[in-house]
Amino acid sequence: MVFVFGVDIPLVEMIFVLTIILVILLGLLIYLVIGQVKLKRELKIVISKENVELGDLKEIQEEEKGNIGLLRAIKSELDKLLYSRLQRAPKEVKVVKKKKKTTRKKRAKEAVKVRTIIQRILKRPKEIYVAAKDGKILHIKECPFAKKIREESRIIFKSKTKAFNEGYKACSCIKNVKIKKKKNK
Repeated sequence: MVFVFGVDIPLVEMIFVLTIILVILLGLLIYLVIGQVKLKRELKIVISKENVELGDLKEIQEEEKGNIGLLRAIKSELDKLLYSRLQRAPKEVKVVKKKKKTTRKKRAKEAVKVRTIIQRILKRPKEIYVAAKDGKILHIKECPFAKKIREESRIIFKSKTKAFNEGYKACSCIKNVKIKKKKNK
């Protein structure tokens, strides 16, 4: 007999109760370990997907840097041309000079328009297109169907024309983007 909390308990019954408690604790421990292993697997999958996305974004960023450099060069050339035209002194009568001032204003306005167009082009986000290797339909990246394509069978295109040249057809998500753009204009 063992005396626990003021009660006499036979030793065999106490060992039996302790054994049951140990089995329950061992079962909880195994459950927690299995849960942790599952979480590690899921975390590895998420990390690999994020690494793929990061690689794609880095490629797009490099392409955008090239485009930005090209647009900046175009902008500087346009600015030089505009500045050289504005700096030329007209060799005409005073009355004509007044008319030239208005044309200079027009040229300045045109330069502002060109700058705004270039800025819009720089700010415009590029679409990323996704297709399955064994499929024939092209989606935008945000399309629900594109999100269902597994990573190992996913192909990423940076332009629609490349995908169309390889034989892919446009999903309704691409057609809807065209319609929305026309409505906004």
